[in-house]
Amino acid sequence: MKRTMTFVLAILALVAALPAAAETTLDEIIATNIESKGGLDAIKAIKSMRIEGRMQMGPGMEAPITVEMKRPGSMRIEFVIQGMTGIQAYDGETGWQVMPFTGSTEPEKITGEELENLADQADFDGPFVNHKERSETLEYLGTEEVDGTPAHKIKVTKENGTETIVFLDTEYCLEIKAVAKTNMQGMEVEMATAFGDYKEVAGVMMAHSMNQSVVGAQAGQAITFEKIEANVDLADDRFAMPAAEPAATE
Repeated sequence: MKRTMTFVLAILALVAALPAAAETTLDEIIATNIESKGGLDAIKAIKSMRIEGRMQMGPGMEAPITVEMKRPGSMRIEFVIQGMTGIQAYDGETGWQVMPFTGSTEPEKITGEELENLADQADFDGPFVNHKERSETLEYLGTEEVDGTPAHKIKVTKENGTETIVFLDTEYCLEIKAVAKTNMQGMEVEMATAFGDYKEVAGVMMAHSMNQSVVGAQAGQAITFEKIEANVDLADDRFAMPAAEPAATE
């Protein structure tokens, strides 16, 4: 009887330890991710960035793109197509855009899910830096191959319930792919983003290429970052929505 009780207690102790083991595994993966990028101090030392590159949207169609970011969560994107400059920006509260391709040259507010997506993009650090202090819930889903590369699979769930699956290579735990549900023209689709060509910028490893496509679609867009500058001087009003020009009077 004593031996039986000892065996039962051992099994119960093993079962009770399983959640802790899973949490430790997730913590270790995230710790490796931060260390591979250059460490928490180096990441936090970057207060702003300017990224210049080119966005390829189809055969023979390429657009220069500039992304400016500033802590804690401001971002401005500019891209030029057929001589016209489009702008999307977020100042931490308000999102706005100028899209002359649609015939509008005045700044317009961005709202709803599009605003949430823009705020996510403006998040300077992403879900893994100081992850226990953030509002997202992280869940480790094991490993899966991504284009032949073994990868850790982590589900990131935001407070509003939206989910993103992030894949990290098993060697350095750097992001190689993310899949998120988003709304495009009134339809919910899965958007896949592949990251590559990691290079050091101010002591931090950063991806210099991104390929985005709707899951199941053949075409997508590729973005190549040709230059990334850290700690550039960016005024706060760079991200603020400008006032509309007064209407001309006769």
